[in-house]
Amino acid sequence: MPNPLIIGLIVFTVLVLGALAGSWIRKRLPANHLTDETKSLVSVSMAIVATLSALVLGFLISNANSSFTALGGEVTTLSAQLVRLDQVLRRYGPQTKQTRELFRQYVEAKTADLFPDDPADLRIGSSSTYDTSAGPGFAA
Repeated sequence: MPNPLIIGLIVFTVLVLGALAGSWIRKRLPANHLTDETKSLVSVSMAIVATLSALVLGFLISNANSSFTALGGEVTTLSAQLVRLDQVLRRYGPQTKQTRELFRQYVEAKTADLFPDDPADLRIGSSSTYDTSAGPGFAA
């Protein structure tokens, strides 16, 4: 992903060049294009563009928030189901010790997939936590 500072500098450069181009073009426009009526028309047009841009940006943020909330709910549900399964296995007594150990290994692998130390290593759909032949005791 590009550096945010570089993106900011590029945007700043484009804005400055646009302002300079606008002032250069203004000097070459005919007088009838520089009336108060034309200026108000441009102002109203830019207000409409700004309003529509704000609306689109609001929808984008709302959609991102909905996706984040949904993923957070899925993680919470998965966590609750894992805790419940561990409690059920614990009720069956010491004969489930090996199964609970395999389950603990699975939970550690899933936790490493969802919450890695380096955010670049995020693997939400990692096959390692879905592969049933990954460890001893899993049925193929």
